[in-house]
Amino acid sequence: MSKWTLHTEFKFDAAHLIEGYDGKCGRMHGHSYRVHISAASRKLNPSKYLDSEDMVCDFRELKWAAKDAEKGGLDHSVLNEMLPCATTAERIAEYLHKETSKRIPDDIDLKVTVWETDNCWDRIYRRGLMFNPAETTKKPLQDKSYGVVKYPLMEDFYTIQGEGAHSGKAAYFIRTAGCDVNCWWCDVKESWDEDAHPEVAVDEIVGRAKQSGAPIAVITGGEPLLHDLDPLTNRLKEAGLQVHIETSGSSPLSGYLDWITLSPKRFKEPLDEIYSYVDELKVVVLKNKDIEWAEKNAEKCPDDTELLLQPEWDTPSSMDMIVDYVKQNPRWGISLQTHKFLGVR
Repeated sequence: MSKWTLHTEFKFDAAHLIEGYDGKCGRMHGHSYRVHISAASRKLNPSKYLDSEDMVCDFRELKWAAKDAEKGGLDHSVLNEMLPCATTAERIAEYLHKETSKRIPDDIDLKVTVWETDNCWDRIYRRGLMFNPAETTKKPLQDKSYGVVKYPLMEDFYTIQGEGAHSGKAAYFIRTAGCDVNCWWCDVKESWDEDAHPEVAVDEIVGRAKQSGAPIAVITGGEPLLHDLDPLTNRLKEAGLQVHIETSGSSPLSGYLDWITLSPKRFKEPLDEIYSYVDELKVVVLKNKDIEWAEKNAEKCPDDTELLLQPEWDTPSSMDMIVDYVKQNPRWGISLQTHKFLGVR
């Protein structure tokens, strides 16, 4: 099935202050905000400017915020007067996502990234943005209930991310218990049995993560998407952590996520719904057919997805095959399990 992904970037200049902030951001100041929006769809649609079904959506609808404030946009505005919420980068991205979603067809997967400065940005996805009764029958938890929700937890610890695009970064790992994928090469098979591990409350997990000082929380397993991750990820975001997930994609996507690493398995394929949200595709390679599997999955991911091949630790012969393939196909990179070389968890 064909898939189209539109990309557009624009800027707008605006002033704001963060009410209640103890620091210079609590005083009125301005930014030249840069916004990148991607809109993905597996079908083409009409728009209010074109009756025929020949576009994902109209670029003008994606770039509405670039208009002058007097014409319905955000350019040369005071954001505190325009937004019904705080004016942090996170809330600005959330607001742009919500308002842009109203202007485009319902079947479009939307991703919004907002740069406040050249090296500070926030990204938000359609999935997990907020509860909407029109989109799901899942009963939302009130904020006060999030902290008492419990997850089967094998372990949680502060370490160095050893794999993938964020290799080498300090991260707090949260390993949930329970898995229905059961890779034979898995090095944490003890995580498979959910009943073999204690249930731990969200507030306890998040408290340890926050106390560690880690900038990133990585939710892994097992297969973490066997659980509804909305409560845990909501609390982690409130605590100021970036939230990453490592998943096979074989269960429905949930949570408030900043980075999604998909590691698909041939014997339990990902659900189609996850592909539009994948930031990093990481495929474990033992044989040539694993590279073919990697390419099959890459075709379904957004154009800006990080593509990585990773040798299976106990199959060193796969390294030469991966090196040759990446040299011939440089859009791919190589992921190594550097934590094993470093001797850390």
